[in-house]
Amino acid sequence: MRVVLVEPSAPAAAIVGRMLETRDHEVRTFADGHEALACIKADPDVGALITEPEPLSMSGLELCWETRVVAGSQRPI
Repeated sequence: MRVVLVEPSAPAAAIVGRMLETRDHEVRTFADGHEALACIKADPDVGALITEPEPLSMSGLELCWETRVVAGSQRPI
């Protein structure tokens, strides 16, 4: 599964990213919520979003909300 990981802390992102990759997930890591959302919009193969509560530029809750709007009923994320 392709996973978008949003974590401004590089060490934390590396740890979580490695954990996901060892389970055969493809991870795209971002520090900024707007960049992550752009990736989700552009890549229909993204199947999951993992975010911290306060990434750069928008809250984690806002990012989840926007992702659900992008996904709609045809694309479970």
